Amino acid sequence: MEGLLVKEPPAKNVYDSKLVIEKENLNWLKDQCQESERLTSGMIEILCSFEKRLGKLEETILPVYQETGNLQRRQENIDKTLEELDHVINYYNVSKDVEPVIREGPNGTTLHTFLEAMAKLKDALDYF
Repeated sequence: MEGLLVKEPPAKNVYDSKLVIEKENLNWLKDQCQESERLTSGMIEILCSFEKRLGKLEETILPVYQETGNLQRRQENIDKTLEELDHVINYYNVSKDVEPVIREGPNGTTLHTFLEAMAKLKDALDYF
């Protein structure tokens, strides 16, 4: 038996090569997990920074938004006031608008026109 070479069974070589392959796969998987962890950390940092910047933007924009709402209400109030002033100014102008018709009396114009002028004058008096 001294001259005989003892060969390992082929199964051991197969297991060894499979073990090497599995170790390589495990190392690759560890590397991928580390890379994934690094990318996740980077994304978390980016999202945290974005959240902070968005918060600062909201702090800046919120007062502008509120002031814009206030200005819009003021503008609406001014528009309504101007409409009412136009209405009031019309009452102030009634006397000069109907004066010629009233001076002529019901005989100088149609009775209907005269009555309309008198009604406008009465409305203006009622307003004041």
